Amino acid sequence: MTYRVKDAVELIRFKTQTVNQLQGKAINQLFSNGDLIRQLQFALDEFARKTKCIEDIFSVTITNQEQFIALPPLILRSKGFRFMVVYLNQLAFPIDIQNLNNVYSTFPLNNYTGIPSWALPWGTTDQQQIMFFPRLSQSANVTTISSNYTPGDMVINVASTAGFLQINGRITVGSHKIRYQKVTATSFIGCQTVEQTEDTAHSSGESVSQNNVWIFYYRLHSTIPINSETRIDDNVAALPLEIPNEYMNGICDETAYQLIKKIDVQRAEAYKVDYETFIKDAEWDINQGRSSIKKTGRIRQARAWESDILENQMY
Repeated sequence: MTYRVKDAVELIRFKTQTVNQLQGKAINQLFSNGDLIRQLQFALDEFARKTKCIEDIFSVTITNQEQFIALPPLILRSKGFRFMVVYLNQLAFPIDIQNLNNVYSTFPLNNYTGIPSWALPWGTTDQQQIMFFPRLSQSANVTTISSNYTPGDMVINVASTAGFLQINGRITVGSHKIRYQKVTATSFIGCQTVEQTEDTAHSSGESVSQNNVWIFYYRLHSTIPINSETRIDDNVAALPLEIPNEYMNGICDETAYQLIKKIDVQRAEAYKVDYETFIKDAEWDINQGRSSIKKTGRIRQARAWESDILENQMY
């Protein structure tokens, strides 16, 4: 089960013993649906900030001599970066995140070009940006759409996919970012809209750019829209929550407590939980990583790898 906004609202209403009505028509409610969503957003963001539980990829297209890009949306200011990579001719080159002193001591002149090896994040609010050192000396691959694309299509036909990643790549068309599973000579297969962008229609002849820089990062929860103080729209109610399922009960406990506390402190005590301890335990669990798996027996080494991508068999 993936928790959705609707599920969280129902759970919080149940915990606070208030009538559940997403359309805002119920009577005798202690707090509105708008206030419930606001308090839930606070709890989701606080949990994400402390535990680093929301992992995401921000991919962009940078061209020859380009040095600056904006930071990923909702990235944590504290320890938000995990890893960064630039793709050139289907090869991945890691980029280290460095501090100001190291960067300008190593690159005292501003005319260095090549393969970016260091990145310097700097700035606040809307002025935050990432600077690459040295500047990229090669533009991302570009092609054009060869037949119209309709939202929901799994295949995008293009003039050529030469130079693009053959497996699990990302592209941009306008402001639409797309992840694909594999390529043929003239199409991207298994397309899916990613990175909180909108799946829009595209016409033949539109430009398609390779997302050649990927940033793996930690971020806050996506914003849950509040279109009304009473009504929760169906599309909002269906939005998936990005917090791991096993922690949603504790988050809803905290949300319920904070809501009731605004109305009746004594009544709220029944819902109070040790939220700081809850977050510390969750942070420890999440930091262990999914890769901490115990061996269950002797597993033979792989002898061969079958692939439908030519020249990519591993023996």
